[in-house]
Amino acid sequence: RLLRSSTPVLAVRPGFVLFDLGEAKGVLLHDRVVMVGSDRQKVRTIGEEVQHRLDALSRADGAEEYPFEVRVLEAVYELSFTLLEQSLQRLTGLINDLLTALTDSSPAQSDSRRGAALGQLLPLQISLNDLRTRARRLTEILQEVLENEDELAGMCLSLLERRKLSVPPAGIATAAATAASSTAAD
Repeated sequence: RLLRSSTPVLAVRPGFVLFDLGEAKGVLLHDRVVMVGSDRQKVRTIGEEVQHRLDALSRADGAEEYPFEVRVLEAVYELSFTLLEQSLQRLTGLINDLLTALTDSSPAQSDSRRGAALGQLLPLQISLNDLRTRARRLTEILQEVLENEDELAGMCLSLLERRKLSVPPAGIATAAATAASSTAAD
């Protein structure tokens, strides 16, 4: 139900995180992300882009320090803001063209053409306001999760999964394992 709404969502649930960040929608688990949507080709394209960004993040220095879910959310957020920025650039080009047409004082520019250009500005302003609202909402939902300790703890899917399986985090040896390895070495 959360993923069918038109409002951006970052919802932490036991064992998974639901996200709807505009174009990127899906379910994040401790070891995988499942992208969802009604347009199969669009979902595939977005999934490939998220995978590409995730691969780039994984190759970065110190990437292993960050759990899978953090890297996925970073990639999804980066993609979401990139798509918003692309939309903003398209709108900016259209607005600049209209403003040029409106300020053209040549005799070929008639009042009817100026009137038509003015009529096109309102839908562009609405689209611009929509972009601003979506960008603010994406930022707000991330801040809400980061400020809520329970949700932040719930987002630690890898850690929760290791605890469930009773496996210590990578790079941390238990006292028993250390003692066993040193006894075996003697």
